[in-house]
Amino acid sequence: MARIRALFVAFLLLQLPVTGCAGWMRGSVGFATSTSEKARRPGVALDADVAFGPDNWWLLPDVGLHARAAASAGNAAVSAGAIHIGLFGPIGWYALGSLSMLEIGSTDSKVSFGMLGPAAEAGLVIAPSLLWVRPLMLTVGTRFEYDLRFTSQPHEGFWSLNLGAAFGRAK
Repeated sequence: MARIRALFVAFLLLQLPVTGCAGWMRGSVGFATSTSEKARRPGVALDADVAFGPDNWWLLPDVGLHARAAASAGNAAVSAGAIHIGLFGPIGWYALGSLSMLEIGSTDSKVSFGMLGPAAEAGLVIAPSLLWVRPLMLTVGTRFEYDLRFTSQPHEGFWSLNLGAAFGRAK
């Protein structure tokens, strides 16, 4: 079943140049820290998201997978939201707003669980004009998110700075 999904996503990506669709499949890595600046919270952030829609839509639906790892805190989350990607020649910008649909993690050696935590991300997009990398876009962005936890740990905000690579087509 996983192979069928992967083939379906690849098929969608191949259709972007001919069907009037916009969107991307992006992965990014970066530095993350708690906005409360608690000790042992700085770490690494890994994100992956997919956004597709008709070329004439201003906002595209977005689904993402997110992970953070630090010495005393870490989590994995699935999110859903909306993104705008704007390119003006080889340089552009993106803005993403989302809510976590499910968060599972560990905070101070205790298991944490939550959902509906808001997140906002914005950044720059660079699309090289070389023909052999035409669907490639490089991103640099910053992400703010707030973890709403249903367990005994307090809610907490996080900030990250990340670099990414995306394949797709922007408007």
